[in-house]
Amino acid sequence: GPVLSWCRLVAMSASDGSDPTRLALVGKDLTTLEASYGRMFGATCKELDLNFNCLRRVNNLEQFEALETLNLDNNELESAQIFPFIPTLKTLWANNNKIEELEPFLLAVKDGFPNLAYLSLLKNSCCPHECTGRTPEEYKAYRLSVLYHLPQLKFLDATKVTTEELMEARRAGRAKAAPSAAPKAIPSAEPPAEVDANGEEISKSYLSFQRYHYLGKESEGNRFIGNSDL
Repeated sequence: GPVLSWCRLVAMSASDGSDPTRLALVGKDLTTLEASYGRMFGATCKELDLNFNCLRRVNNLEQFEALETLNLDNNELESAQIFPFIPTLKTLWANNNKIEELEPFLLAVKDGFPNLAYLSLLKNSCCPHECTGRTPEEYKAYRLSVLYHLPQLKFLDATKVTTEELMEARRAGRAKAAPSAAPKAIPSAEPPAEVDANGEEISKSYLSFQRYHYLGKESEGNRFIGNSDL
């Protein structure tokens, strides 16, 4: 369609060497990022646009050592990722992907991009935003979880991070990480088991103050006979 054709035109114009700080590979149906792009553009590229592709995993970013902005919108990104260490990266867009589990993705981001300031994960299963029919409480819990792992963020999903959010995220994170106290053992109220002359335990049950003995494994209805009947 016309939109896809326009995206391809943008990709071509941005990759012709006119702007060495920006590489746009938009709408090219990429399933992987070839290492050749890193060799050609990695030293100078500050903005990498991979919008509208078919990427499930992001690879071959190692040579983009000066990267500041990474656009991964409208791909097929999964929760489990391994990002290379790029301390210069400030902005990561990963909207409209297939990120279902939040924590594995956040841990990968934390390890790879320690100075990230802007992150957006809208239109992923892991992001319960109100625009997708979720409740404000669900979205708040999501924001606190993200900020606990990435407290350096300035913006999350186009909304500025507040000092109050950061404080609440720290409190919630500490409470979640704190080990719960082991339950105290409750001593048994039953007396020690009695044994017969052969060392076999005598089966007993207690009901009120009367003791009963079970007679016969095959008794119909599992009858019990009281001591007074013996």
